[in-house]
Amino acid sequence: MAAPMNKLDAEQFVQGKDFVHFSPCDWRSLVSKKVDVISKDSKRHTGWIFTVDPVSQSIVLVEFPDDQRAVTEVIMGHAIHSVTLVSEPTPQCLDRLNRLFQSSHQHNELSEEEISRRKTDLKQWLEKHHIPVTLSGDKGELLSIAGALYVEPPYGLENCVSANEIILARVQALIQSKPEMPKPRACNGENT
Repeated sequence: MAAPMNKLDAEQFVQGKDFVHFSPCDWRSLVSKKVDVISKDSKRHTGWIFTVDPVSQSIVLVEFPDDQRAVTEVIMGHAIHSVTLVSEPTPQCLDRLNRLFQSSHQHNELSEEEISRRKTDLKQWLEKHHIPVTLSGDKGELLSIAGALYVEPPYGLENCVSANEIILARVQALIQSKPEMPKPRACNGENT
C-alpha cells in the first residue's frame, strides 16, 4: 500500500492501483489540494480536489479559470493512472472551494462559539451512547469514531464522512435522535 498523501511533498505522486487502497482519512487529506491526475487514456486533468468518493474512488476536480466561474470535472476511480500533488491551497482558494456548492442561506456562517458548542454537545452525546470519539484533523476540528467515520464542522447529519455505509447510517441515526439543546433566552428586562 502507498504512503498516505499527507506525507507526500509537492511533485510526488501515487499510482492508481495504490490510490484505490487509500483510507478515508488519506482521501480526506487530498481535499483542497491542487493535483495533476493522469487517466489511463493518458489525458492530464489538473485542478483542486473538491472531494473523493470513497466507494468509487472517483475524484471531483475544480478549476477556477476566472473570478466568476468554476469548472468541475469528475474522474472515475477506475480510470485513474496516477495522482501528482502539485500545491497546497491559498486562503482565497480554500474560501472559494468552501463556498462552491453552498446555497445562499448557508452563507450565514456560525460563530466560532456556536461551532465549538455543537462539537462539544455532539461528542458528549456520542460518548453517552458508548461511541468512542477522538479529536483529529489539523486543529482538532474533526470528531473521529474509530477511524472509520469523521464528523466535520458544523457537526450535523450531512457532515458525517465514512466509507462504511452501515456505520454512517447508524451514527447518523444516533445524531438525528439527539435532542436539540435549548437556545439561551435573550434577557430583555421583561418579566415573563
